[in-house]
Amino acid sequence: MEVSLHLTRSKYGKFHDLGDYYEDLKEYYFYDDPKFNCVSIDWSRWPKNVTPGISIGRYHPDKALITISPILDTKKVPKYFISHVIYHEMLHHILPWEETENGYSILHTPAFREAESRYKHHAKALKWEENNMDKLIRSYSRKQRST
Repeated sequence: MEVSLHLTRSKYGKFHDLGDYYEDLKEYYFYDDPKFNCVSIDWSRWPKNVTPGISIGRYHPDKALITISPILDTKKVPKYFISHVIYHEMLHHILPWEETENGYSILHTPAFREAESRYKHHAKALKWEENNMDKLIRSYSRKQRST
């Protein structure tokens, strides 16, 4: 029996289906690796405050769960960008972080960055983020102030 950890949310957004994107990435980049059979994906809760530097994706290793910010669930955000965020979080599932001698954790190691760059729309997604995330965040922040 499959039990959902997040009964109030769904991988089906208004504009984007995270489950379909995840399955496509799993098949194309990870060759349906069974390590991903235990991972689930969902939209996170709506943030109370959206500021620059907001986490738009997160991997929760204790739950084997990827969450994506619902501010991305708009027709203004292209599929390749959301897929890039999901791919990045999938890498956190299989690539361990490194600990430095003084106890700091390095999540984005050189090996991680190299693997991340294999995403076919990597440069395009980074460019989209650079040109559009601030506008998206400001747009969401204005909506929040008006409600």
